[in-house]
Amino acid sequence: MPEAGMLDTQRIAADRFWHFARQGTLIAIAMHVIFGVAGWVVGAMPLIAVQVATIAIYSLCYVLTGRGHRWLPIVLTWLDLLGHATIACWIVGVESGFQYYSWILLPLLFANVHRNLKMKAVMALCLIVIYVAIDWWLHRTSPWVVVSPAALAGLRYFNIVCFLMALGVIAAAHAQTVDAAAQRLAALASTDMLTGMLNRRRMSDHLQKELAQAREGKHPLSVMLLDIDRFKFINDEYGHARGDQVIVAVGEILRANVRQQDLVARWGGEEFLVLQPRAEAEAARETAERIRRAVASYVVCDEADATPVTITIGVASWRNGERLEETMQRADAALYAGKRAGRDRVVIASLDPPTQFQRAAV
Repeated sequence: MPEAGMLDTQRIAADRFWHFARQGTLIAIAMHVIFGVAGWVVGAMPLIAVQVATIAIYSLCYVLTGRGHRWLPIVLTWLDLLGHATIACWIVGVESGFQYYSWILLPLLFANVHRNLKMKAVMALCLIVIYVAIDWWLHRTSPWVVVSPAALAGLRYFNIVCFLMALGVIAAAHAQTVDAAAQRLAALASTDMLTGMLNRRRMSDHLQKELAQAREGKHPLSVMLLDIDRFKFINDEYGHARGDQVIVAVGEILRANVRQQDLVARWGGEEFLVLQPRAEAEAARETAERIRRAVASYVVCDEADATPVTITIGVASWRNGERLEETMQRADAALYAGKRAGRDRVVIASLDPPTQFQRAAV
């Protein structure tokens, strides 16, 4: 799959795949140095030559992946694992266990994020056919170098241990990749992409949780609904890119002017919600005024003329026995009362629920 068409989580998985792949080449180089020494111990000079060639291939793969190349290192790795394992078994005999290393291609295939499951299944089936054909041929071929049964057994057990360790490393790397992608997916599900704030869905969960705690502990709870004034005009006059910049700037001011325990969310479009646990209406009003003044002072929609951005805020405090929807409704009614009164102001919600709920045109 081309990287330009990847989702965010797929790109994370791809980046981690290539990070681990590059580190894996270093491990492979170290392992084949050991194999070269083992070949020298058993007196199999052709085996040493194979190790040297493989070390050169993995060194090239390390350089290529560092420079951003993708497919050539994969092709070289596949050819080496299949060719190296087959040639090594041909040199000292199939009982040496070198064929196990070609089996690493199967977990590597399924760990690769650049192929869909159907393609992976087809490629896995092809690999199985190749494995069976190689095994059939090796069992009917005499080894080049005659190695003592004890040395051959030692090689086999050594290769089994190395093969299992390699599988463990691949499994651990794949698990970390999946975990990282899952964490990112969870973050995407709970945050707004533009501002990095909580999104409406996640804030709704926090609202229910905080309301339950307020009911149980009989402590106050306040909410603020904020709306950027004349935002449609900003988009129409200066473009949507500038509108996005204004939203981000307002969000940064919000986070900088609330308490550590307060929660801030992009509630939708140009609207934000601030949840203030254990805050009375007057404390919430003071915070809202501070936010309103900061936005008017530091955010502009026209940088050339320093045209300021203003916001209108509706504040409501939860009343004992009130449903969350009623509190939010009062905050929303206060917000749009401020819009009708001229914008750029903070309005405290009436303690009485509105008899008619209708948003004014802004």
